[in-house]
Amino acid sequence: MGEVITDKDKEYEKMERESAPGPDQAMSDRVNNRSLRPRSEAFKEFMTTGWDDNEPQIEPLESSKYTPARLEALGKAFPGERIVIPAGQPKVRNNDCDYAFRPDTTFSYYTGLGEDFEAGAVLVLNPVDPDSPEAKTGKTHVPELFVAPRANHYTQDFFMNAHYGEYWVGPRAGVKEMTAMTGIETNDIAQLPDALSKDVGTEAGAVRVRVIREADPAITSMVEEIREANGFADPDNNTAADDKLHEFAAEARMCKDEYE
Repeated sequence: MGEVITDKDKEYEKMERESAPGPDQAMSDRVNNRSLRPRSEAFKEFMTTGWDDNEPQIEPLESSKYTPARLEALGKAFPGERIVIPAGQPKVRNNDCDYAFRPDTTFSYYTGLGEDFEAGAVLVLNPVDPDSPEAKTGKTHVPELFVAPRANHYTQDFFMNAHYGEYWVGPRAGVKEMTAMTGIETNDIAQLPDALSKDVGTEAGAVRVRVIREADPAITSMVEEIREANGFADPDNNTAADDKLHEFAAEARMCKDEYE
């Protein structure tokens, strides 16, 4: 395996030199003294072919047996409302190096995830229709997880995305893997804005949104924009509603289940 990687790296360097832009363009494109990014189609084809499939191991987490009860209790505390719980983002250590990622505690508690492969993920509890069969059984919400799909060797992000590209960070859990691990339906993070804004409003039967504010400022800003556009323009009221969610989640963690 070491010999194959070495040959691949040598070929990578050769094609990078051949496909790099000229000196004038190089000076204008140079950013933070990083090496120039090759752009040729030959290079892109080379980087996305010839790799063995490297699928991460997919097994249900032990915690997935306990999160349904936690989610059920959370949903019953906020019936008819959409609950948004981000995992958070990596923290930069220096230049392009991050600290080891630790997900937000509330996210970890309600998903059972606690490792470094879910940075940027968001858990959403969607309220069920009060007239639906699910509601008649006592169900209040359906959990849904949003994550970035795998950037494996079938994609250009494989070698172009420093955050998710598996050439740089190795195999990671994506949509399919997260579903299997957590037991929670998982979808592409690109669908998140539409999912959060669905049916939000102040009229009867519409949905109100609460978010764990401190976990991910970008997600909080997205929620605030959705609320403001749909009749929830008072920032103090919004903050107070979010604080109630945070308080409930913090108190819920004080009572330990068998897994904890």
